[in-house]
Amino acid sequence: MTQVKLGDKNIPFIYQGNKLLYPNPVKDGLMLYYDMKATSNNSQYKDTLKDISGNNNDATLKNFNFTSESGYSDKGLKFDGVDDHITSVNSIKRNSKDISIELNIGDIDKSKNWQYLVYLRDANLKQMSVLIHGGMLDVHIANDTTTQHTYYSISELNKHITVTLTGGTDMTQNVYVDGNKVNLLSGTINSNISNFLNELNIAKAYNDTNKSSLKSIKIYDRILTDQEVQHNYKLEKERWGL
Repeated sequence: MTQVKLGDKNIPFIYQGNKLLYPNPVKDGLMLYYDMKATSNNSQYKDTLKDISGNNNDATLKNFNFTSESGYSDKGLKFDGVDDHITSVNSIKRNSKDISIELNIGDIDKSKNWQYLVYLRDANLKQMSVLIHGGMLDVHIANDTTTQHTYYSISELNKHITVTLTGGTDMTQNVYVDGNKVNLLSGTINSNISNFLNELNIAKAYNDTNKSSLKSIKIYDRILTDQEVQHNYKLEKERWGL
């Protein structure tokens, strides 16, 4: 389905009852879906990210001023790089140890380190995160036994990023930028997520300085295929003009 319009106005969402018809990302295993396309700084519900996957995994916005520098715009949800962050209202209850994290972001200041695009942790404080660090994309895992930072290239500011992590002790880690798989630049994949609890929460990292614009987040409890990553990227490209 192409971008839906009413006259010259884009229609961000179409529902049939409670079923989301458009946009139509991959639905199998979709545990969480936030999209900032239709929310404004004047909205009654501006301080809540509604989970439109239907799984009730809403999040609360913390410390946003709801201005052009800290709030919603046509580029998504803008973080101020100081103290803006989001936190889960309810735990994300997965059915599998596998996880795919899809992020649609922009306006990254690559000179600013420790920009956590998403920070997930379980009740035992084991954490997995995707951040901008050293001008690169950093996939960070700390599982109580080992800690790893693995780095991938991110050449431009507006990017659609998908990270897949298999849940076994022999973990496979893949990263896609704009729908295409990219190579590991540095770091060693020596940590896994097999001992993480199946309930995760989005939290604020202690040194978070996020200064990006977040357009959407999707979290799956399975590994997306190359074709599914491409499908979701093409959808976001159409909707956001990437």
